Amino acid sequence: MAQKISAENAVETARCIITEYYKLNTDPFFSVLSKNCVWILPGGQIAIGVEAIRAMFQDGFIMPPFQVEDLEFELLSTGSPEQIGVFGTYSLFSDVKSEMVLAGKQRVTMMFRKETDDFRLYHLHVSNEWNELAEGEIFPVQISRQTYHYVQKLLQESGQAPHRRIIIKMENATYSFDPDMVLYVEAIGKVCTVYMMNRTMVIRQPITALETQFPKQFYRIHRSYLVNCRFILQVERYAATLINGTVLPIPAKRYMEVREKITALIK
Repeated sequence: MAQKISAENAVETARCIITEYYKLNTDPFFSVLSKNCVWILPGGQIAIGVEAIRAMFQDGFIMPPFQVEDLEFELLSTGSPEQIGVFGTYSLFSDVKSEMVLAGKQRVTMMFRKETDDFRLYHLHVSNEWNELAEGEIFPVQISRQTYHYVQKLLQESGQAPHRRIIIKMENATYSFDPDMVLYVEAIGKVCTVYMMNRTMVIRQPITALETQFPKQFYRIHRSYLVNCRFILQVERYAATLINGTVLPIPAKRYMEVREKITALIK
């Protein structure tokens, strides 16, 4: 991509990468990759570095072209002029000629950082709502072919429904928000602050009561922190780093337990 990446065009760059990728064109994708980019794929696979990522395509694509619709992308607040984050959701619809029947929602997080010549994509995390990934697959080829002649069954079994908005009714206010936009929740006493991608929300409710409202990708890593595991960039002793640079503590006595649980949830 000839145009340099900036906060002003990062969303459009991300949209271009996704739409072209599903047209089986990887040029925009590889043109912005950092040398040491980390790509977390559906199914729990991780590719580190440009060469490892290129190797995934040495035999061509294992999937057909897709129509990409309902794109919703927005900037993430990184707190640093050296980083740009973009989060997006979109719907994929397979072509009838592909002998696969698949329609589903996908989420992506792209993190760019300032390098010598330009901002480069150094972290890419893609998650599907498909459950039927065979071992070693990053795209549900096997299940898609099996269900080509069983469309009704596919519609019933093709993955999770989108998460419903969380609605919390209090005495003096009603709160409504999309849990997929939440990075983490912090509790101080009986007051919780919900940190979302584009805003924060203060809810006067104990975290023990609030966490029951969230979907299963949220995990209590600390008595004061409930985290959306899809936005965890790194886990180390004794902290979890989120994609926006926020570092949250993990109790030393629970470190192994927390790390294993997070690993299981992001697969």
